[in-house]
Amino acid sequence: MPDSVQSVPLRAGRFSRPIARNRYAIGDVHGCCRTLLTMVEELLRLGPDDTLFLLGDLIDRGPDSKGVLVIFYTSLKLNTTSAAHG
Repeated sequence: MPDSVQSVPLRAGRFSRPIARNRYAIGDVHGCCRTLLTMVEELLRLGPDDTLFLLGDLIDRGPDSKGVLVIFYTSLKLNTTSAAHG
């Protein structure tokens, strides 16, 4: 790296969320609440500064779509994206 380039620490903007330590993504939960909980609690072991993104379908075919929605709406650090299936 040239001497004139300095490393600048990344900081969140004034109105943005703090930068998460780790970011995880899980795709197409499809109403499988128990599987989602197992992944989050036992495999990922999310820390207080971590962020989980749920991508794709949250509800649909699985046995507990309501449970997935309860988790989604009660979690403060959960993010989703939506896309139309063609």
